[in-house]
Amino acid sequence: MKIKIGNYDVWQTGTIITSQSEPIEFTLEEHTDYKLKIVFENDENNPNDNAEAKLMPPNGLLFTFTNFNKSFGVANLNPIRIGNINNRELFFNYTIYAFEKGKNLHYTFLLGEEVKNGK
Repeated sequence: MKIKIGNYDVWQTGTIITSQSEPIEFTLEEHTDYKLKIVFENDENNPNDNAEAKLMPPNGLLFTFTNFNKSFGVANLNPIRIGNINNRELFFNYTIYAFEKGKNLHYTFLLGEEVKNGK
């Protein structure tokens, strides 16, 4: 099966349920060892939700989701480019729902245009 969303090809999609808001780690391609790690935090001094992405050496990206505690969910509006894979642009979409102490993460990895010389 092939799924397209606009100009993107859906590469991987799924749902992960954590019971205690544990960190989630995706190894996107075993031979490249590219990792995407997701961490949930709470900041009682700032009630706003916030998403932050940082490079995670040697070969990955760390997303920190702070105060994502809404039962009706929080999502990104546009696909977030997180790199390249298989000579294509790689994007990430998410929706996060909170329940008691856990999280429900719906994720989609999308492939965009072909890249030349890794750019």
